[in-house]
Amino acid sequence: MYILNYEVTIGEYNLRTLDSIEITKSVHNLSDEARIVIPGTLINRALEVESKIKRGDAVSIRLGYDSNLRTEFEGFLDKITTDDNTIRLECIDSLYLFKQAIADKEYKSITVKELLDDIIKQIDFAIT
Repeated sequence: MYILNYEVTIGEYNLRTLDSIEITKSVHNLSDEARIVIPGTLINRALEVESKIKRGDAVSIRLGYDSNLRTEFEGFLDKITTDDNTIRLECIDSLYLFKQAIADKEYKSITVKELLDDIIKQIDFAIT
């Protein structure tokens, strides 16, 4: 009989308790996304995750049976939300870095070449 197993790492922490994981990979989206849901309380004590993990921490999700785990998602923590006594960790793949590097601005009259040149300059500046 096979036993479903997981290994979820966020920053320097490994999750020991888990409610659910939902991974979305589609050609219709620009990025892969993962939603990790953990209980809001453990042994009648509220979990304090905000002091341990933060937005931008690296996320790795490995799933499989027994000890045969396979990496299903790698990315970054984008949001932490608490709803109905659960903690939801919204994750996004490497597009997260792209979102952080590009300034939020409006272009009035611009060509595609000018737009791409501006984006490349912003990315080069963010990486160096």
